[in-house]
This record gives sequence, C-alpha cells and structure tokens, in this order.
Amino acid sequence: RLLYYLKVIFQEKYDEIERSYTALVSKDYETLKDIKLLKTKLMNNTKNYLKEKQHIVFQVLKNSFKREKTSHAYIISGSKGSPILDTAIFMAQSLVCLNKDENNLACEECINCQKIKNNGYADFKMFSGDQLKTDVTLSIQEEFNKSAIENENVKIYIIDQIEKAPVASLNKLV
Repeated sequence: RLLYYLKVIFQEKYDEIERSYTALVSKDYETLKDIKLLKTKLMNNTKNYLKEKQHIVFQVLKNSFKREKTSHAYIISGSKGSPILDTAIFMAQSLVCLNKDENNLACEECINCQKIKNNGYADFKMFSGDQLKTDVTLSIQEEFNKSAIENENVKIYIIDQIEKAPVASLNKLV
C-alpha cells in the first residue's frame, strides 16, 4: 500500500513537471516566433537593423556619410550570420540615394536604392570572391577605367567573401 501511495505521488509530480515543461516550451516557441518576426522586420530595413543592433557600425557610417567623407574602399567583416553583405549594399545605396535622410544615409526605397538592391544599377557590380578568376579580374580592371553611366564619379564594386579569392587575382586588383 505504501508503494501505491509513492507511485501516485510520483505520478502527480511527473504530471506537474510535464505540464510546466509543455507551458515553457509553448512560451519559448512563441518567443522564438516573435524573435524571428522581429529579425525579419529588421533585416528588411538595414538602417534600422544597424541602428538597433550594431550601434558602433551605424555611428561610423552616419558620421562618414553626414560629413561626406567616405573612403574609396571599405573592408566589412563580422561573425557568421552578420549582415555583412546587407551592410555593404546599404553603403552602396547611401552613395546614390535620391532621398537621403538627415544623416545622408539611404532611404532604401527610392528607385536608385531598389536598383542597387536588385543588382540593376549600371555602375554597381557585385562579385563573389570564389569567382574572381584571372579573366574576371581583368574585366574588373577594365571597368575601373570607364566613366560612370548613371551617376557622375560614382562606381561601386562589392566583392563578397573576398577571402575565398585566389591570391593572384587579389594581387592584380591591388
């Protein structure tokens, strides 16, 4: 009879733990959904993402564009999952945006910003580091010497994952 009571008590405790675990998992699932939704919203607008999650990067970009003192080249790095390419595209948009904000940063909505985002801007070229073979590097060098088509003095090149490029190609670009 004592064994029966112990079994009932353990079963009640087990059921209580199971209910708590189910509630916790359900709550965590809802929280996870909220986080994913927030991440999706933020990633759809790079400026907001940088402002909210990458304060220092945003401040550097803001100061650089506000003072109109951008460099001729940038190296953007970060841990896996960081919006490195999105940041580079946002910088490109900020160079050619038609409706810049008070900090001279891109609106991300005008025709030029959309062209950059969709790789349709004539003076914007994007390459992957692993596709930088000798012939591609030579064509990039030829492009350097041509005049800009859409915007005077603004030609933009992004090389994503440049660490994957062959050393010989990198040396030719330098």
